[in-house]
Amino acid sequence: MLISFIIPYHDEPQWMLDECVYSIQALGLQPHEYEILVEHDADGQGPSVTRNRALDKARGEYVQFVDCDDKLFPGSYSRIIAFIRQKRMDMLMFRYSVTDRESVGSHPLSCRWNGVEFLLHNNLRAGTCMYVFRRAVLGDLRFRPGIFHEDTLFTPLLILRARNLYVLREKAYFYRQHPGTTMSRRDTAFLDRRLGDAVTVLRDLRAVRDSAHGIAVASLQRVIDQQAMSLLIMVWQAGLGIAGLRRYAAILRNDGFMPLPFRWYNWKYYIFALISRLL
Repeated sequence: MLISFIIPYHDEPQWMLDECVYSIQALGLQPHEYEILVEHDADGQGPSVTRNRALDKARGEYVQFVDCDDKLFPGSYSRIIAFIRQKRMDMLMFRYSVTDRESVGSHPLSCRWNGVEFLLHNNLRAGTCMYVFRRAVLGDLRFRPGIFHEDTLFTPLLILRARNLYVLREKAYFYRQHPGTTMSRRDTAFLDRRLGDAVTVLRDLRAVRDSAHGIAVASLQRVIDQQAMSLLIMVWQAGLGIAGLRRYAAILRNDGFMPLPFRWYNWKYYIFALISRLL
């Protein structure tokens, strides 16, 4: 079997799940080439537990996560399928669109990376639905249960295991933005938990970095630095203002994540490295 499509499902509208499933069925794969695993989160344990259960059931050589309120663009994703047949890579990353309008491109594959070098030289896009990966690469890696931002921990650890990774600038995935999503909530208790979990991810990544060797240390440090920056951005976007920035900057400082080190990852990071010294 070529590929397992894993769809975590909680209480989203049935029509969204139907659209998601239909978009997979429209890929033109033969029945023996794929399976669709709709894993129901009936007890509210969250997407980590749901995805882990589905990973243990999956039989495909490759795995693709799809959130049940999103869908694939069949024409563009068919190019993804063609490339994994051709290259048999460990991981193929692609892009998403926030508009429900497919535009099949002719983008070439990137050069071949190994995962450690990719993290060292590229900004991380951690969303678990934005790549397809070879199931054998997983080993014992699973999502950490009980936290938000579980993808920002899982994805870099998965990339580290990839011996050959490619990037395709194809928008093969429709990311549906709507008020009912978990991350659209703005109540104080939810925001505190969400931001606290982002700090937990930083601590877990640091523990992995401290046991790493060679260039993997620098690769993980880049991930940590950029996720610390992302936490500050989340605080600002949540409307917590300067007081919120100072509060979380103090938490990060006490943990040794602030001030952000001066490194030229990109211009936005460099500006935040400057800002971090003023908080």
